[in-house]
Amino acid sequence: MAQFDVLIVGAGPAGSFAAELLARSGAKVALFDGRPAGEPKACGGGVTAKALKAWPELLNAVGRTIHELDLYSPSGKRLHLKLDEPFAVYSRVVFDGYLRDRARDAGAQVLSEKISSRKITKIDNGWRISNETGEWSGAVLVGADGANSGIAKMLAGPLAPSDMEVAFGYRAPLPAKGIAPTVVAFLPRWVGYAWAFPRPDHLSFGIATTQDAFEHQPLDDLLWRFMIGYYHQCAGAPRANATFWKDEDTPATSAIREQLRDTADRYAARIPGLAATTWDHRTVSGDNWALLGDAAGFADPVTGEGIYYALRSAELYTEAYLRKDPASFETSWRRDFGAELRRAAQMRRRFYGNFWGAPFTERMIEFAKGHRGVKRVLGSLVAGEQGYTDLKKKLVKSALRPILFIVVALLLAAQSQALAQKVKQPPEVLAAYRVVHRFQELLAADLEFDRAYEATFPKDPARRRAIAIAEGEFGDVDFTKVDDATLITAYKNQMQLLFYTLLLIDPDKSEASLPERIKEIHSRGLPNTPEDFRLFAETLKEDVVELRMYLNREPAAARRLRLFKLVLAKPVIPPANYVVKPLTSYSKGKVLGQNERYYEIERAYSVIREGSEMKIIGLRFFTLF
Repeated sequence: MAQFDVLIVGAGPAGSFAAELLARSGAKVALFDGRPAGEPKACGGGVTAKALKAWPELLNAVGRTIHELDLYSPSGKRLHLKLDEPFAVYSRVVFDGYLRDRARDAGAQVLSEKISSRKITKIDNGWRISNETGEWSGAVLVGADGANSGIAKMLAGPLAPSDMEVAFGYRAPLPAKGIAPTVVAFLPRWVGYAWAFPRPDHLSFGIATTQDAFEHQPLDDLLWRFMIGYYHQCAGAPRANATFWKDEDTPATSAIREQLRDTADRYAARIPGLAATTWDHRTVSGDNWALLGDAAGFADPVTGEGIYYALRSAELYTEAYLRKDPASFETSWRRDFGAELRRAAQMRRRFYGNFWGAPFTERMIEFAKGHRGVKRVLGSLVAGEQGYTDLKKKLVKSALRPILFIVVALLLAAQSQALAQKVKQPPEVLAAYRVVHRFQELLAADLEFDRAYEATFPKDPARRRAIAIAEGEFGDVDFTKVDDATLITAYKNQMQLLFYTLLLIDPDKSEASLPERIKEIHSRGLPNTPEDFRLFAETLKEDVVELRMYLNREPAAARRLRLFKLVLAKPVIPPANYVVKPLTSYSKGKVLGQNERYYEIERAYSVIREGSEMKIIGLRFFTLF
């Protein structure tokens, strides 16, 4: 019987990466690959920008780098995103083979053996694995055998159906014209989304949804409409608003359908999507055993993305093993990304729920069409840059640009903290929360940003100027030739327009129903020169007056204003279970010096001390989570 230090069952990203890291560190590793040669994993193959930054060697695998994509709302509204940080799409045969080869090159013994959990036995000095062809023993057993892991069921217990998601789709030929956009489309009337990911030699189409919501035939029909609509667009059909979900029967669509019937190759898989309560008690390691990747449940419950967490869990386990403290893996994964996944689980229902009378995903794209900061955050979400719980990584910080908003308050309102504090916050933190509450209180009174700004933002002229440049997003203008008054007034008016824009969104009306003058306000370009900026600033002032007059004539706006005020009027309460700590290295413009301290409040406001008072220096409009 062959003996090893570590037995790893499953040669996907988690198992192969763990095998590589452990073998490079001197461990004797057996990596069991039970998948038939050339059989791909049922997966879209997307590798996030977050993963590519953490492990740039992944770029050596043959894939396609995605720099832009089209995002569609459930009603078919299109938003074209140019990503600040690209992500990559791989064939899983190629990607998994690349990682498996790295493990072999590092010294791991790769065994093409299918392993059943029924043939795994606990022995005195570790574990024994057997099948029809042999026996192997090792001190440690690592289960990296995917979402249906038999090892996980044996050691950690089975997951409930509500803790699982379903992904299914088709591999299909690239379009004849060679134009293959990357598309993510939120589903109408269903939880989840559809995707079209171009790989080097084919297209990956798919739908991801919760297992509770899964109905095979209706969703399969929906995916076929999506695929036919995609090819129809690639052949030259207009892309302004998609007809993905319509069952069109034309000669062109019939020809596409027939071709797909002959060429599309179907796949399906389960994906972990653990509920928040499951994260609280889920144990993924124990006496000389551990679970990694999908086998542990490590996947984003909102997007279904799991490759980053597969690789990171492999890395964290290796570090614990090499410290000769494998039990610390349980603590390290919870500290590193466990809270983020739990937070995503809490957000899933709201993300795919309703907001202001329409799907939240619909509103999200509508907001993005009217504001570049929201658009950038959406790009970061799709590319995997935006985290759910904190801003500690620069990659996540880069996703969080300007301006506050009500979505934060709405998403977090259901989880407002208890009034009784379990920890005592420093006086400076309490003062920071008070100034945030004051800002929202003033804004709720009449939606006048200028009054809230004057009461809660810094008085220092240089600081005000830096905030206006960093938060205003006015383009690449030489602001050294623009005076303070013009710049700061333009910033206030820009913010005022943004809040008024929220009141324009009406679920019963389309964007086309707005008067041309109002549509012109939101389609105007940015200035390029100081002279342009001065004219732009004057126009902003006129736009505010024009938009206010229009809203005063709109009865529906009054109803939405009442809702907005209710949201803003909710108390802003310091956290009950941890002390808020100051941060440094503020990432936006030149508002703060490198070592100047500030506080992040509600993940939406940045607050500093100015003299004896706390003041707001930044607002984030669309920090989703």
